[in-house]
Amino acid sequence: MALDFLNDSRSYDPSHQYVTFWGHDSAFEITFRLDHAALSRFAGNDTLSEAAALNAFDTNIAYIRSIARKLYQGNPKRYWELSAKDI
Repeated sequence: MALDFLNDSRSYDPSHQYVTFWGHDSAFEITFRLDHAALSRFAGNDTLSEAAALNAFDTNIAYIRSIARKLYQGNPKRYWELSAKDI
């Protein structure tokens, strides 16, 4: 159960206001979504443009990945939604 982040790809979904990013455990791709509440907490602002959401994500990527690793190690599954309560 070694979760790695092989690239910095991420995507913003404006209709749901979350950022999706991916990790890998061997041959398995693990999808993570960071919701609006978590992004707002990082940004310090509840109203986020796409650029602001991606900037909040990019600025905090090491911390976000550490949380993703911790959650994944406790319960490996292929899809995760991370929210403000997780951070």
